Amino acid sequence: MRDKSYTFKRNSHTPNDIRGGEKKVMKKGLSLLLAASVAFSAFSATAFAADPQTAQEKYDALVEAGIFEGFPDGEAHLDENMTRAQAAKIVALVLGLEENAAAASVYKDLKDAEWAAGFIGAATEAGVLNGRGNGVFDPSANVTIQELAKIMVEALDIEVDAEATAEGADEWAAPYVAAAVAAGLIAEQDDYTAPASRTILVEASYSAYTQTNVPDVASVTKAEATGVYKVQVTLDKAVDTAKATLALKKGSSTVSTKTVWAEDGKSATLELSTRITAGEYTVTLGGLEESAVGTTTASFTAEDEKVSKLDFVNSNDTLPYSDFATVEVVAENQYGEAVSIGASSFTALVSGGSVTMTKNDNGTFNLPVDTKRDGVTQGNGVIPVTVFYNSSNVTVTKNFKVGTVPLLSKIEAGDVKYSNTTTNKLTAANDVATIPVTLYDQYGNKLVKAQFDSTPAEVLASTINPVVTPFDQKLVFNKNADDEVLLFDDNGNAKLELKLNAKMDKNAEFTVNIFGGASSATATVSVGAAKVVTKFEFDVSSVTLAANDEKVIVPIIAYDANGEKLTAQEIADSAAEGRFNINVANATTKVLLTGTDKGKLEIDFNGAGPVYNTPNSKVFLSGQINQSLTNTFVQTNITVSDFRTPESFKVDNDLTPKGILGADDDFILKLQDAYGKEVGNIPETIASANGQTSQYRVVVEVTTSGDLTIANVVEKGAVAGVPEDTNPATPALDASTVKKTYTFAYNQFAEFNKGFDVNTNEGDEGKVTIKATIQKKGSTGDFSNYSSSVSRSYEAIKSDTALTYSVKAIGDLYAAVDKLPTAPQAAGVAVEGTAGASQFDKKLSVVAKDSAGNEVKLPNNFVRGITAADLGIAQVHYDGTNDAYVLGNKAGTTTVTAIVYTNKGDTVNLSQDVTVKADPIVVDKLEAGKSSKAYDAGITNVIDYFQSIKVTDQYGITYENKYNDPATAADETLTQINDNDSILGLRYTVKVVSGTGAVTIDPKTGAISAVPGTVNEFEITAIAPNGKSVTVLVSKSL
Repeated sequence: MRDKSYTFKRNSHTPNDIRGGEKKVMKKGLSLLLAASVAFSAFSATAFAADPQTAQEKYDALVEAGIFEGFPDGEAHLDENMTRAQAAKIVALVLGLEENAAAASVYKDLKDAEWAAGFIGAATEAGVLNGRGNGVFDPSANVTIQELAKIMVEALDIEVDAEATAEGADEWAAPYVAAAVAAGLIAEQDDYTAPASRTILVEASYSAYTQTNVPDVASVTKAEATGVYKVQVTLDKAVDTAKATLALKKGSSTVSTKTVWAEDGKSATLELSTRITAGEYTVTLGGLEESAVGTTTASFTAEDEKVSKLDFVNSNDTLPYSDFATVEVVAENQYGEAVSIGASSFTALVSGGSVTMTKNDNGTFNLPVDTKRDGVTQGNGVIPVTVFYNSSNVTVTKNFKVGTVPLLSKIEAGDVKYSNTTTNKLTAANDVATIPVTLYDQYGNKLVKAQFDSTPAEVLASTINPVVTPFDQKLVFNKNADDEVLLFDDNGNAKLELKLNAKMDKNAEFTVNIFGGASSATATVSVGAAKVVTKFEFDVSSVTLAANDEKVIVPIIAYDANGEKLTAQEIADSAAEGRFNINVANATTKVLLTGTDKGKLEIDFNGAGPVYNTPNSKVFLSGQINQSLTNTFVQTNITVSDFRTPESFKVDNDLTPKGILGADDDFILKLQDAYGKEVGNIPETIASANGQTSQYRVVVEVTTSGDLTIANVVEKGAVAGVPEDTNPATPALDASTVKKTYTFAYNQFAEFNKGFDVNTNEGDEGKVTIKATIQKKGSTGDFSNYSSSVSRSYEAIKSDTALTYSVKAIGDLYAAVDKLPTAPQAAGVAVEGTAGASQFDKKLSVVAKDSAGNEVKLPNNFVRGITAADLGIAQVHYDGTNDAYVLGNKAGTTTVTAIVYTNKGDTVNLSQDVTVKADPIVVDKLEAGKSSKAYDAGITNVIDYFQSIKVTDQYGITYENKYNDPATAADETLTQINDNDSILGLRYTVKVVSGTGAVTIDPKTGAISAVPGTVNEFEITAIAPNGKSVTVLVSKSL
């Protein structure tokens, strides 16, 4: 059938004078389609109170809405067919045709249908219904579905595609059938020439009515209690359920609910957490634009829950001969539900004696009956059971006969429930599918746990034998201490538990056949393809393997059975399960399970070095998936590049062009290879891809002038307290002591990367130039320059050079004195302190510039004093040497003036306005020293893994927690973040990334108290109250 959309001329609220009587035609079309003899009733726009599903319900809804009046006998007659004479009347009335009996005179067979002659003639004259030929109209013949389609389409003025086809319909009818099906008026049929039943008429009429009578705005039409914890709300138009809200109140009190919208958006169920009790309730529709809603409320009167009926669930009147026979009773409320009332509200009598009932999960009650009582033998005895509700006269009584000992005769399997509620399948290792089972004795009574647990057992649990088809060793049943698969929950409900003990790489359905006695039951358990590798490839597109690389990391791109790309963790998990089989000649390989390169392939060439591979050769990688039934073989290769050799310099710390009064500076360059990686020491001789050999060195020329000599430049590796390389470069000096040349050989590059210090003395005037060049030498000849030189100069200018001075902007200050206590009240409580000795003060920084605007480095700030115009706003402090500090007191603005000693020996006053604010301190920036670190069992605080954590607040104040670096002699431990916990509120969390178990840390101090051996990798996060955070990944070597 050709795809085409069809549009109803919607029965909107447009005035009649604009719509040209369309509404009248629509009303006739809908009201006359059911029966020709039914007069059309007044139109009703009443919305259907419920969502009818069956044809009878739809018919009743149309009658209730005033669309149909129904037959005199009150029946719908849905199974009857419509005759051609009845159809002629419908067509004539729908199209507004005048009766024309004369036009019907051409037919000779209307003797028994004279009542319809005028309508038949009118329909014939209009060309809507024609005769069979030879003067035959056939008035008593049934109307076919295709004829009904034409009537419906023309009555509702639906657009028709003349070229449309419909299989099962005559050619003339195909366009009408296609239009009717596309519009949802009739369902697709195999044969449209078959008689049309009144059911099809009702379905068509209901579809037309609901699609053409959509109000402009949504209104709440009905609200009613449909359960003790349920309220059903009905709207007359679909709403956007993502925006719409429904609120429930009892009187003026709000009732907590959960809204569950129907798919059509026209109704919803409100699920309450408390019982509905007697009183007036109101539902209010909200969340939508005012112009999109009409009536927004609906009210109903509720009553307290009542017990309306008691009944026995047992299928017959015989109980087994058992110490633990059970009678099941159901108590229904006025909503037809099992009551929410507890067992204590009922009284149960067995043979006149009181027994205690228990309530089941499904709301029914279990009543224990010991049929092995005195005077009762197998197959001989009657036991009367009575149950009544204590608060009313609702009661039920039954006499039960006593049969023989219980035998398992029937098994029923319930809906499977999965521990993995995300997938509702067995997906991850140790996922469990629980199969509830109901076991019955030979009389149809439920068997209970006590009948299996008694000694001796009345029924043997070992008779339960489940079998999984097809067999898979990864699926196993959990068993109890007696090695039985039949288990019971805390409420005594029988169940089987099927566990997935290892991930599967495919989606599959498994049938569980449960055998017991002469009975069996079946359940289906779904297994989802886990996030395990079923296909992979090596991504070598961005891999560089140099000849002197001992190891290389290769990314892996992997997919699961569903074609979804795996994450690094999922690749690592697959590797841990042994699913990868990867080989590289003359190397060992492993997929890294932890660390920043987790899920990537590490290739270790295991050689003595420094040459691990020959330049321009190829390293071949191949691999496949273990445990796979399909061909998963992959291979690729990496071309070995030339050795990593020094190709260029990276300026790591630049020299300030000028300094004065003995200011010092440092200059650090780093050697880089052609791939942007830092180069350390290399082999003495390196062979390239073409077989030529080369040697490399770095030559640094230091030239000085004026008061500065070569003694003013010091290689950093020689500075006391810094670990030195084993091969420091030895400078060559010339006689004038104004030039020094360092030659860093292949095994001294790490030394070069440490840089140089430039030291001057007060009064020095001169210049230092440091020039570095990479040199290269072939197999013959001498070294020559290989790269562009990098040169920097530092000039110690005359002490009386004209300079201009300023103070860097202090920025806003926190009103620490006003807002914080003067002394600690508890650990972590911030205190105000005083200027010069407070966490919250700021030190003044003096800047000097020459006449060209170039900054000139000063050895210190040379501050000689400081004042504040309003000490009530800001405190100031001069340390007596060269520095001054400002501390916020109270909110406000004041002017701070620093007295600064200049290079010419005079002083200048440098002022700026300072604003103090009382806004609470918040974390503006959070930084960590490391983002990953290897696990160390000796570490007891998270700071040791971060190395340092630095907080900067909105005032620019920094706080740092830092560990004591064993690489230096100085104690660098800082606890400023912990000390100021009351205002920063930094907290630490931990998440296990791989492995099992839990890492225990103190969220406030970061103290680590437990890291189980089963944890392979974990993330520690430091998080501020405003959500800013930093994370470090801690990995064990696996």
